[in-house]
Amino acid sequence: MVSFLSIDEELGLTKQDRTSEGMILNKIWQNVCDIEVLITERLNSLEGEFEKAQKNGNVLMPCPSCRQLALIIPENKCLFCYYSGPAEKIADKYISEVLGISHYEKIKEGIQWPQHDCPSCEIESLVDMGKHNKDFRYFCFSCGGKWRDDELKFCIECGRLFEDNKLCICNSCYDYKVNSD
Repeated sequence: MVSFLSIDEELGLTKQDRTSEGMILNKIWQNVCDIEVLITERLNSLEGEFEKAQKNGNVLMPCPSCRQLALIIPENKCLFCYYSGPAEKIADKYISEVLGISHYEKIKEGIQWPQHDCPSCEIESLVDMGKHNKDFRYFCFSCGGKWRDDELKFCIECGRLFEDNKLCICNSCYDYKVNSD
């Protein structure tokens, strides 16, 4: 409250202005509460669809548009806000909006963007979740594949992620080397 008072004094606001401001802030807070009730009611109404999606082998992820746990993978459709798109774009937006990683900061720091080709479906929709997920490290927004940290490695030849085969190179590079000799 002290910060409001000092700002009020600097701006020359009267007691009546502060009262009006308080009423406006109360109205805003009331509307925020109404929105939270609406969100809860909407999520509750979708419970049956969430269960059905999971029974069908789909994965629910936080939506990069509304941040609700309502994005169905591999359908790439949010049941809450109806956001949808190609897996590559959803993965990119997920990194920025949900994980909070900035393209600019990654480039500035010389660090690789955490979006890769999936070793299973080969679409550039695999996201390195880092420490943001306790169950898996990598997630594909195209096929719904999940891998723990120790299950994928970077190929020393081509730099792509591959399922660990106890070698330092992926199967494609291995086949190329064997067949080219």
